Amino acid sequence: MSTKHTPGPLRISLTGYSIKSDDPDNTIVAVVQGGSSATAETVKRWLPCADLLTHAYNSYDKHCGEKAVECAEEDLLGQALEALKRTRSFIVGSSRSFENIALQLIDAVLTKVGDK
Repeated sequence: MSTKHTPGPLRISLTGYSIKSDDPDNTIVAVVQGGSSATAETVKRWLPCADLLTHAYNSYDKHCGEKAVECAEEDLLGQALEALKRTRSFIVGSSRSFENIALQLIDAVLTKVGDK
């Protein structure tokens, strides 16, 4: 599989209900077929999925650059969160100031993803 991808950021287009890059002629994925004839219920179901795909794509593109596809295939950002959780469990209860600062940083990330 090719590891080349269209650089982000991507955006959701409600015209044609698609996910696009900054190049207006480059549709990454059209999640809902039918353009303006799509029903309100279909669009309501599509938007959260399109939002997730767009943010995940942009995150891997931002943090992994040209290796975004490889990173996503290996779920490297998920692995990083798991490493933070494991590291946190080792630090809890420590009285050393460096470890407490590290714990605060880890807790901030884990709290954002609802894993603390």
